[in-house]
Parts: sequence; structure tokens; C-alpha cells
Amino acid sequence: MNKLMVYIPSLKREGKQYTLESIPERWKDRVFLVCPKEEKHDWPNRIDVPEECIGNIGKTRQWILDQAPTPYVGQFDDDLTFYKRDAEKKTKNHKQADCGEFLDLMEKWLQDGDVFCGLSNSFMSHENDEEYYYGKPSHSSFVNRDYLASKGIRYDAMRYFEDFHVPLAVLESGKRLHYTGEHIAVEKQANAPGGCSTTRTGDNNREAMFKLRELHPKYVTLKEDEEAKNQNLVVGVKMRIAFAKAYKDNVISGETLDEFFS
Repeated sequence: MNKLMVYIPSLKREGKQYTLESIPERWKDRVFLVCPKEEKHDWPNRIDVPEECIGNIGKTRQWILDQAPTPYVGQFDDDLTFYKRDAEKKTKNHKQADCGEFLDLMEKWLQDGDVFCGLSNSFMSHENDEEYYYGKPSHSSFVNRDYLASKGIRYDAMRYFEDFHVPLAVLESGKRLHYTGEHIAVEKQANAPGGCSTTRTGDNNREAMFKLRELHPKYVTLKEDEEAKNQNLVVGVKMRIAFAKAYKDNVISGETLDEFFS
């Protein structure tokens, strides 16, 4: 049976690889740091990202999928700390020594037939079910690469907000997302130095919002607001993504975009 391989794209964060600190020994041979060749990191498994992908996270994520030797591909942000929700008091989270239990779960779900999996967003995480099937992705994606390819779903369709585009496209294809409410990741800082913030601007994010609406007009709405921010950057527009409606329309009802346009 195919195994899950995990990749951590990184840019200009030498000496600040927080996610790697949570990788257990038994998973280390299947976790790869993806970064520019001139960067130096204390991690044995690394892959040099092609020059044309540097500064474009959408292209980087798609390149990772294309070169992976397995259809089961996971990607983490590089600045994460992992927690597990208390079984009784769901507003309380326990810091995990490593993320091995979560990685085992992602591999199992993909092997069992899911095509897009992930962990819980930290915001209001106590309200999430133990497992849920739509919603905002959180700092990670674990996908069946071959399924995405069969539906023409690609991360490089967008330079930014690719992490919203892909799960929306999966829902529109008629497949559920599969998130765990028990496992939670917290990033060190939104728009921290390095990574996507190297090239991200308010204008870039605003442009990405309109591109996302163009790709998913049924589920993305925008409202002009000159003071609106995204990732601590002024973008002048508020965005709403109707993940629940996308799930209801395409997964629960069985309506897919292929059927819609046929």
C-alpha cells in the first residue's frame, strides 16, 4: 500500500524550522524540507526547489505534488506547534511532544479513500466536531495527488490563496474534505518574516481574492471595505468563502460541476 510522504516548503527561515522540531523519529525518513539550494538547514532530507518556483507558493506546492513518488502527499507550513484538544474540556489544548499521531491519522484517511485531509484551525477549535467535512484549511494539506490530477485541480492555478482554491475545488468535484477537530496547529506569527511574506503585499492578496472569486463565483463573495485587512495587510475588501454551501451543494446533494455544466 502507498505510504504518505510529507513536505515542508520554506523560504528565508534558516534556523527557524519550528515544524521540524515536532517530527517524531519514526517519521523522519518521510519528511522533506523544500527550500532554495543556497539555504542551510539542519535536516537530512531536503529537496532544492526549482528557481522558477521560488517566491510563488502555488507553483511550489504543485511542483511538490508532481515530483512526489507516492500519490499520498502532505504539506505543512514551516512554523507550526502542535496541540491536541482535551477529551473532556474542549476549550483546553495540550501541547504535543510531536505530531506523529496526527501524521498516522492522515495516512490512514488517505489510504481509506479520502482525497483532502487536514487538521483543525486554532480559532474557536473547541466548537469543531471530532471529525468534520468542510471548512477553512489550517496550515496543512494532505491530498491524493492522483485524484487532484484527474480533476484538473492544481495549486499553481493561483500564486496566493491556493490553499483555499484546492479544497473548494475538491468540494465542487463532489468529494468531501476530512478534518480532525482533535488535532490543532498554531503558527508562530501571521505574515512573519520569510516564507510567503517575502513577496506578499496587500495588493497581491487583494488580487488573489478576486482571482479566487473568478474561479469559484458560486462560493466566494467580496465586499469593498477600505479598512479591511488580510494577514495583517490592508486589502480594502472583505472576503467570505461559503465552504458549508459548497459541501451541501456538491457532496450532500450529489451535484457536481461536471453535472452542472452538462
